[in-house]
Amino acid sequence: ENADSAAWTARGASALRAEAYAMAAHSYRRAVALDSRNAEALRGALQAAARQGQTEAARQWLESLSRQQPSNAAVRVELSYLAAATGRTEDALAHANAALGLAPDDPRPLEQLASILADAGNAERLAPIADDLALRFRDRADGRYYQAVALMLSARASEAADAARRLLSAAPNHAKAQNLLGAACATTGDLACARAAFSRAIEIDPRDPSPHVNLGV
Repeated sequence: ENADSAAWTARGASALRAEAYAMAAHSYRRAVALDSRNAEALRGALQAAARQGQTEAARQWLESLSRQQPSNAAVRVELSYLAAATGRTEDALAHANAALGLAPDDPRPLEQLASILADAGNAERLAPIADDLALRFRDRADGRYYQAVALMLSARASEAADAARRLLSAAPNHAKAQNLLGAACATTGDLACARAAFSRAIEIDPRDPSPHVNLGV
């Protein structure tokens, strides 16, 4: 077919939503074959593989791409994402830092680093990265989100709730920020706010298990 990388990516996204995971994986890989720096297609291919229980095959595919294209930062970001998802934190950090070295002006390596540090609960290392993201990439929401996460991890729940609300006023469909607001509100004892935020997070992203669990507050 004459479809370009963007068209194959769109097909993959449609198949993923329809839970047609084999078709999604095929479409995303076709997209990557046409543009190996297509971040959406790379991430989609990983998600489709995970839904089929093929995470190891996906890792081998990414490592092969990385060997063939050692300057491809997008592939390094996805190797980091996969390593983090499978509990290999040090590998995840190494790949994310390598991606940052290859593409210092791309926000995605920094966002991946922030995600790893947030999951690890490392507020001290997360805070400056979040500040850098928020300052340099003002059009992207993740910097402000990770600033709020750093506040929450530093036992400053009220400030984290305020930061999450500011973000959500500009990006109301940011599911993770809604979940964070719920957690911050629960910590401060505002259970009505917590339930509303968790419920909204589920509406936005029903596949994320975290707000489902948190809604029990």
